[in-house]
Amino acid sequence: SSEVLAVSAFGKLFEAPIEQTIVSSGGDLTFRNIDGALNFGAEIEARIHFGHFIDGADWLTIGGNFTLVYSRAQLSPQQLGQATSRERPLAGQPPYIANVSLGVAPPDTGLSFYIYYNVFGPRLEEVGLLGIPDAYLDPFNSLDVVVSWEPDDHVRLRITAENIAYQRREVRQGGVVVQGYNPGTEFAVSFGYSY
Repeated sequence: SSEVLAVSAFGKLFEAPIEQTIVSSGGDLTFRNIDGALNFGAEIEARIHFGHFIDGADWLTIGGNFTLVYSRAQLSPQQLGQATSRERPLAGQPPYIANVSLGVAPPDTGLSFYIYYNVFGPRLEEVGLLGIPDAYLDPFNSLDVVVSWEPDDHVRLRITAENIAYQRREVRQGGVVVQGYNPGTEFAVSFGYSY
C-alpha cells in the first residue's frame, strides 16, 4: 500500500491565459491575456520500500517523480507584432520538474523523518514586449525536512525545515541577473491534539 509506479501523459489547451508582462524599460509590470497556450507533457512517478532488498526494512522508503513539459504560447497577429520572443513557453511553466523523497518511519515509535528534494527548470516569470527581453527564474534547488511524532491516536508533533541548503533565487533578463535574493531557511513547529 505504500508503493506506486505510474506513468502518465497529459495535454492542456489554455484559452486567454494571463501572463505578467514588462511594459517599459523601467521594469513596469502589468497582467495581460494572450490568445492561448498549449502544454504537452509526461510524468513518471515511483515509490518503493527497502523491504525488497533488506529484510524488515519496510519502514525505509524512497520515491520520486519527474515531469517533462513542452509549452508554447499562442499569440494573435497583434501580439506577435509586439512580442520580443515570437516563440516561447507559457509564463510560469518550467520545462521540467523533479522531486525525490527519502522517508524513515521505524515501527512502533510513532516517529517519521522525511527529506525532500525539488528542482524545476528555467521558468519564464515576466514576458518582454517591444524588444525588452523576457525575464526567467533560474532553476531552484529546494531541500526540505519534515519530522513528525505521533505517540498515540490523539497527539501529533510536527517540525519542518524548508530550504535547508540555503539556495539563492535569481531572475535573469537578457543573460543578466536583474533580481537575486536568498529566501533563507524557514522552520515551523506545530502541535495537534484530537479526541
